[in-house]
Amino acid sequence: EKLPKVAFWALFRYATAGEVLLFMSGVAGGGLQGVAQVIMVIAAGEAFDAAGTADTDAIKDVVLKFVLWSLVALVTGLFQSGACLAFAEIQKARMRKIYCEAVLHQDVAWFDTNNAGSLPGRIQNDIEVIANGLGDKAGLLALNISMFVSGYAFGFARNWFITTAMIVCFPFMAVGAAVMGKAMADFQSETQGSYNKAGSVAEEILGAIRTVVSFGAENKEHTRYCDVLIPAKRGGIKS
Repeated sequence: EKLPKVAFWALFRYATAGEVLLFMSGVAGGGLQGVAQVIMVIAAGEAFDAAGTADTDAIKDVVLKFVLWSLVALVTGLFQSGACLAFAEIQKARMRKIYCEAVLHQDVAWFDTNNAGSLPGRIQNDIEVIANGLGDKAGLLALNISMFVSGYAFGFARNWFITTAMIVCFPFMAVGAAVMGKAMADFQSETQGSYNKAGSVAEEILGAIRTVVSFGAENKEHTRYCDVLIPAKRGGIKS
């Protein structure tokens, strides 16, 4: 059954105002880091150009500029990773508690249609997916968008002709990235479903381990567990 999609802003429903501010500061740090990396690339090019001349003062100025922007990129990068990961860990702990409380308050009929053995794995996997989206990947997204925008802005400012030629290739790159992202999402969904089934099988086997051993069915159960993981293996290889 295909579950309905949830808007990104809905993931912040359990966060406080201070935690949202922490997250936004991490995203802002990622944006500043993207700009700093673009300027570092420009400074590196200027350093190579200056190295071919005998102007020592120009070389010193370019190297100093490169070092300063490297420090800016380092500080903003640490702030981006630290703030986003801290926010994600806080949300993980809170969501795990709320998830468990929601499961415990379900009616008995709910457990007839949902395998109780797979619930621990589902809780862990679902929360990890949410935390990955709210953590370092959010900062990396801000970093990449900032690098893209600032890179083209500096490109047009310095040489509009070459930048325009590069833009022609952008639609092809965007289509390729969209196809790859869709394929990765499908593979992740397939892999996660297989892991949930495997967790259910493992829970069932461990719950009746004495019966399994008494009938000498260890190899049979091992084979059953491995068969459930085959789709996850295929999805991992494809991704």
